[in-house]
Amino acid sequence: MVSVADLVHEEALRELAEAGAYDEGTKWADQQRLIELAEFGPLRVTGWVHGCEVELRSTGDELAWSCSCPSAGTHLCAHVVALAIETWRRAP
Repeated sequence: MVSVADLVHEEALRELAEAGAYDEGTKWADQQRLIELAEFGPLRVTGWVHGCEVELRSTGDELAWSCSCPSAGTHLCAHVVALAIETWRRAP
């Protein structure tokens, strides 16, 4: 099974993100004070980003996600992008 960190590379995030969400999420990831990790494992990462609860999961070869923000949906919101970038940065 592919790890979450392997699924959140820049190209994949840009492709999955809502318009403007990639840039905003990158900004939040650079301001690490907005991100609090709760669980950091190879197949599941959870945390809080700018007040929203976010989860990333590996479902084999695909990334699954959820966010408690109102704009969460079929595309990545800025919260998910920020947690994904932080996951990629921290991965071994």
